[in-house]
Amino acid sequence: MKATLLAWAQAKTLVGFEQKAFEFDPAERVFDVIERVCGDASELQFCRVAVNQRIHDWDAPIGDAVEVALIPPVSGG
Repeated sequence: MKATLLAWAQAKTLVGFEQKAFEFDPAERVFDVIERVCGDASELQFCRVAVNQRIHDWDAPIGDAVEVALIPPVSGG
């Protein structure tokens, strides 16, 4: 299957891209997919991860993903 990985703010800086297409097996964990696509996924675990615009657990299977997003923490004032 194919999906798109999106990265914003600090995550975009760490991975070096804003979006990237990738192939995956639906049984793969999100952590494993991100590590394969981006390198050291442990550096990105400060981010929340969303699959198909819903917050998802890093250790859960990626399932029927069309879009995976790395969402860094935000602050406001």
